[in-house]
Amino acid sequence: MCSRSIKGSYDVVVIGSGMSGLATACILGRLGKKVLVLEQHDRAGGCLHTFHEEGYRFSSGNHYIGGFDETSLKLIEVCGSSVQKKEGTIETFIRNGEKKVISDRHSWKEVMGCAPARVERMADTMWWIAFVKLAPEWLAYLAWLFVCIFYSSSFEQYDSWMNGSGWCQMQEGDVGCKPIAMVGAAVSRHYMDGLSTLSEKFVYDCCRTIKNQGGCVVVNKRVEKIKHNGVLLSDSVFVPAKHIVSSVGVLGTCAMADLPRLNKVVTGLGQSVLHKFVFLGLQCSREDSGVPSGVIWISEEDQYLFVSSDVQGEKISIHLIADNMGVKDMIALFYKHYPRARQFEKHLNSASHYSVKKYLGRHSSYGLSCKGERFSTYKYVRMLRPDTSIPNLFLTGHDILMPGIVSALTTAMMTSRQVMGISLVDTIMGKDIMDII
Repeated sequence: MCSRSIKGSYDVVVIGSGMSGLATACILGRLGKKVLVLEQHDRAGGCLHTFHEEGYRFSSGNHYIGGFDETSLKLIEVCGSSVQKKEGTIETFIRNGEKKVISDRHSWKEVMGCAPARVERMADTMWWIAFVKLAPEWLAYLAWLFVCIFYSSSFEQYDSWMNGSGWCQMQEGDVGCKPIAMVGAAVSRHYMDGLSTLSEKFVYDCCRTIKNQGGCVVVNKRVEKIKHNGVLLSDSVFVPAKHIVSSVGVLGTCAMADLPRLNKVVTGLGQSVLHKFVFLGLQCSREDSGVPSGVIWISEEDQYLFVSSDVQGEKISIHLIADNMGVKDMIALFYKHYPRARQFEKHLNSASHYSVKKYLGRHSSYGLSCKGERFSTYKYVRMLRPDTSIPNLFLTGHDILMPGIVSALTTAMMTSRQVMGISLVDTIMGKDIMDII
């Protein structure tokens, strides 16, 4: 469903075809806009694209998906796709040799020592952050004061807020820093009620939906410069557009447009974690391998290893992810805890943040750093929003809210409402994005 050439004119140009870019295009198409998505890689999908090696299917970044709320499910439906609930173990935690297994909300509470409802209430604070980003300046500041006064615990370190639970600290290996309470809670809630899987052809479904709406997804097209009335491609072709949406992160956007204030945010926060990846292919059943379903977190001393797996018949694709370990150490730590799997190994490959740059245009997995200042400092919260100082340029994606699939969908909704000029009065009158679609 992707093209390699640009034909016709478009209302909106979306730069980047990750989940937020594709979802934004689908939402705007649903609202009557003709959208062109430009992707610099040779395939669409960003962190959602898959690749095949020696008969094994591997995911570049979509290693696990937790539960979805009703809004996210509706947005996935707008994209023309679907979600399937995965049965079995949700998570296996291995910390300094001790193992804990989470299979439902009750076992989650037993492991973490915190009521799921309490975590959900904390995670909901993130909606206030979204409101601060979208509201008019005067109202945004009042909302910020409200959060600081009545939800001050949101800015505590997550492990402290969780009463020092050592098990929750294992998330640090994923985001690359100590998360504050609202961020840690939002991540925890994401998988607390089980795991899901997007349709294998989610990217295809999005591209098909965009095409049916009169738009197009074009690959191998790198944007060189963002101008006030369109974008200039690396091959010197100019593509006019009334609105431009960048889903390639703040750093990537600042490289294409003159956004000095936003560029200071990049300098102040820095980039997020640089991951290493190992791709193992096992020729066996899951039972023979000894590798459980769900996701696995392994922590030993200061080392964190994240493991996920995907079964296709008698083939198991294993993904190992870490940020402070070498490839050999990652493999050794995995086989230390799952030794039976070693005898079935038929494929081995690895990648680093240099590979990430090939399909994301940046080295970091999540864009900007997730350190506490990003969410506890008003200027950062307010600056990292869909609107920019260039009137017709908007941002979407992880940098606008936080990492994660649900965040990518949420920012697509946030950005779409700003592109469409939906005001606070419209929201009150029941004419916001979710009311319309």
